[in-house]
Amino acid sequence: MEQEYFLPPGEIFYSETPIRIVTILGSCVSVCVYDKRKKSGGVCHYYLPEKIGDEDDLLDRYGEYAIVHLLKFFKSSGSASCDLIAKIIGGGDVLSSVFTAGKNIGVENVKMAQKVLKKFNITVLACEVGGQTGRKIRFSTSTGELLWKRVEKNSCHEVMAGAKKRKIKVMIVDDSSPVRKLVRKMIESNSDFEVVAEAENPLIAQNLINKNRPDVMTLDINMPGMDGVTFLKKMMKADPIPTIMVTSFSFDDSGPVFQALEEGAVDYIQKPNFSEIASVSEELCEKLKAAFLAKNKIKKIISNVSKVEIKLNPVLLNNWLVGIGSSTGGTEALKELLVRLPSNIPPILIVQHIPPVFSKAFADRMNAICAFEVKEAKDGDELKSGKVLLAPGGKQMRVKSLSNRLVVEITDDPPLNRFKPSVDYLFSSLGSIKKKKMIGILLTGMGADGARGLLALKENGAFTIGQDEMSSVVYGMPKVAYEIGAVDKQVSLLDIPKELSERLV
Repeated sequence: MEQEYFLPPGEIFYSETPIRIVTILGSCVSVCVYDKRKKSGGVCHYYLPEKIGDEDDLLDRYGEYAIVHLLKFFKSSGSASCDLIAKIIGGGDVLSSVFTAGKNIGVENVKMAQKVLKKFNITVLACEVGGQTGRKIRFSTSTGELLWKRVEKNSCHEVMAGAKKRKIKVMIVDDSSPVRKLVRKMIESNSDFEVVAEAENPLIAQNLINKNRPDVMTLDINMPGMDGVTFLKKMMKADPIPTIMVTSFSFDDSGPVFQALEEGAVDYIQKPNFSEIASVSEELCEKLKAAFLAKNKIKKIISNVSKVEIKLNPVLLNNWLVGIGSSTGGTEALKELLVRLPSNIPPILIVQHIPPVFSKAFADRMNAICAFEVKEAKDGDELKSGKVLLAPGGKQMRVKSLSNRLVVEITDDPPLNRFKPSVDYLFSSLGSIKKKKMIGILLTGMGADGARGLLALKENGAFTIGQDEMSSVVYGMPKVAYEIGAVDKQVSLLDIPKELSERLV
């Protein structure tokens, strides 16, 4: 018998293994999608057709986002549109007055489902919508079978009320009991979260995942029996859960951390001690929120690496300067971007929000796989074609002129936008460089660091690029930049190298 998973409103569930997804719909709509070839399936459950206002970041509550995110999950797993069939269910006249007096939200929800599925050429096999009652549904991910029955209005109201109050469920996996207690205390300091399970090893963790269905997870790297990276790799293939790795931030840990990010971990955080609870708690909760928002984007990018061609005369490359900023999801995004560039590149400066020690390890890792030199920047390093300079963790990096040369200056200036290194700190220094043609790029990340700096670059004549929402692990920094008019062109991550090459003429 298939295991059942209850899907609350405002969430998506996709699985390549047999799961029966259960939910209750009033005016809400569920779009149930099935891949006939891969025998996989998924469901989104949304309760408004489109976003109202700017405050709500839980975008899967809205049909215009939720359906696209669900289809993106299929696409990242190798599904083709021609293999997908969809069933639309719900949209009863049950909860309309809760949101907008005089407007039938159920009808609007159904229209949004039909509009998005048509846009993506997805065949709608069945449509069970409307009426005056709610519906309880069961959808099999292995067969595509959809079963439903009518339920009373009160049941739908109870589900909606629960959805508004539901906290983000977290599981802690660490072999150290004191560390688990510390992490629990840090998480529970924020009312948006609840710790639903703790595990001292991966075997226990797997059983608890099946039982508690956590939204996100913190995972220790070094554990006896099975290390965290090995467990993560197995989990991501079978039942992906957005994960934050817990590490000591030592150089020896850097390799496993980057391996974990390659396998789908969203981010990492330093293993806490009692003296750091106050300072680290906010960071941990912020990263857990980012992981929760990234729940439909945690699979690895699987694509052929084909390098772009830059036709610009190598002698002229030094007339250009490229600045790149990134945060959550950025190390993998930078890797996907850099490995697609040829050896003849203009000078490139990068700020990735990254701690000390890890910045050098990341630069060394990129240097080993790229066709050009990548290094952690040192004070006085000259900007040259064929070289990428990465801002060192815990320091600020800017550009200055020195004897008719451009060099980087590494400072111990305070954090900007809470970050050190800061993207805005670098971008603001580029605005004073008048003898270079510039390109500014802002990649995935939480918050707004880099947005204003990118706008200043654009106003000074630079061409600016923002990573789009669909390819961003967290659509925060590039979103803010786009909304304030700082982005000339918004493109998918894997299209940025091509866009870059076409500008270097």
